[in-house]
Amino acid sequence: TITRSTQRAAELTRLIEPADDAIARRRDTRGDAFAMKVDGQTHAKRAPAGKQLKHLLLRESGTSPVPGQTRRIQAGELGGFPVVADVRSVLGTTEIITHLEGAPGTGLRLSRGELTKADPGGLITKLENRLRGLEEFKAETLAEIERLNGEAERATSELGADFPQAGKLAGARDRVRQITDELKAMAAESESGPTPGEADPDAGDLAE
Repeated sequence: TITRSTQRAAELTRLIEPADDAIARRRDTRGDAFAMKVDGQTHAKRAPAGKQLKHLLLRESGTSPVPGQTRRIQAGELGGFPVVADVRSVLGTTEIITHLEGAPGTGLRLSRGELTKADPGGLITKLENRLRGLEEFKAETLAEIERLNGEAERATSELGADFPQAGKLAGARDRVRQITDELKAMAAESESGPTPGEADPDAGDLAE
């Protein structure tokens, strides 16, 4: 518990500074301020941008990636960040993770089948929402770091302490040993069979 919690807390801590940097450098894309570049072409509307992005991702992910390997697609730019997509094979399914490079927590994970059915404008809106949600991502990450550190501290304080149920465990072990001894005694008695003096008293009557 200590190792797992400490390692995970360290991993999350490394995301805080990039999140702060991303918050400081992101550009507003709300309303008329929207602008997105896809495959070298600039769009002022979400639907056309989403349509071209979707077409690009489906085209580039058409060949199934080698299991265990990830292929990166440079798709465009949104809100001051490069739009990239990682394509990989997961349990025989092609998975596409689109995110804004340099902005942690902005990943949009879709299978190729889900991408085929996705609404183009909605695809762009989801990416924008992730960009606007960087403060929330940071707050949730800090809360998780605090939880993990607390878990590690509690586990550290319990090192060397008695197991809370030690008494019950010892009693259960004694009872198991007692039952085992009784079973062994019964088995030994069964294998030895009756002694000559313990013959069936009715056996003589039956013979007569």
